[in-house]
Amino acid sequence: MQISRRINLTGLGTLIFVLLILAGVYSFAQDKPKPQVFQAMARGTGEQLGRSYGVGVEVTIESYSSPEDKQILMDAFLKNGNQGLVNALKKMPVRGKLWFSGEVPYDITYIREFLTPNGRMIRLVTNRFVTLAERRGNAQWAQDYSLSALELTLSTEKGKSTGVFLPACQFSMQENEIHVEPRENPWRLDDIREKEGK
Repeated sequence: MQISRRINLTGLGTLIFVLLILAGVYSFAQDKPKPQVFQAMARGTGEQLGRSYGVGVEVTIESYSSPEDKQILMDAFLKNGNQGLVNALKKMPVRGKLWFSGEVPYDITYIREFLTPNGRMIRLVTNRFVTLAERRGNAQWAQDYSLSALELTLSTEKGKSTGVFLPACQFSMQENEIHVEPRENPWRLDDIREKEGK
């Protein structure tokens, strides 16, 4: 009887331990925020593809970059310019995805959110894909303009949200200020809407 009692107590202790672990896992799963997903229509011209665009775009945000991330990028840019920025972005964790209909999704490694008087603004920067046509042509500009950037201005008023996408851009320092130089005309983002992430 005594041995049996010890086994029962051990089993009960194990059961309690397992329940506590499961409760912790469930709590962690509950605390993890759902991704934010934004959809829009991108309208513009893809110079490297030689055709106009009117395609769907989706931005999925898993998490936002920290102020420390911003400082890392700033230090890298001040030390090695645009290429330093490119190299630093490659080392950062993936924060989300940028996807255009019919294209391979981009990994987003830098995303920040800012409050505005009428809502909020989301800005992201990522390394862009160099197309096969660019590689074949050995286009120097493809090396120089190796970043993509996107900005969403989200309004609390229905239908007032706006956005812009720079398919190919680089950053430069002018008069002690950082400027974004697009290779092509920016694409306009229309019909912006947020859907529930999974």
